[in-house]
Amino acid sequence: MYSPDSSIKRGDFILMIACAFELDAETDDNFPDIPQGSYYYNAIAVAKALDIARGYGTEFRPESFISRQEMMAVIERTLRSVGSPLPEAPLSVLDAFADRNMIADYALNSAAALVQSEIIRGDGTRINP
Repeated sequence: MYSPDSSIKRGDFILMIACAFELDAETDDNFPDIPQGSYYYNAIAVAKALDIARGYGTEFRPESFISRQEMMAVIERTLRSVGSPLPEAPLSVLDAFADRNMIADYALNSAAALVQSEIIRGDGTRINP
């Protein structure tokens, strides 16, 4: 079911990205808070190995809802990982958004690249990170 106004959990989003891009990598570990045998275990392990999935310290928090800025960072890292990197963008492209200062440092370059590439547009005045 497609529900664009609904929130999605971090584990589910990584699973969707892993399936959509057919991600594959050799894995030898995972985040300690990912239960072995869980439906998203392998997807998160692969995304971690490819440096797509990053956590909070040692945890991934798969049952927490993912923010838009986290999604932006994951999508940009995924595109880079599959050999389709976005062109680097100046951070000034984000100045068009009233909430630009709410974007975390880790997501700034990803958000800028996605905006410049017209993958992310915001709602006209806000990017809603």
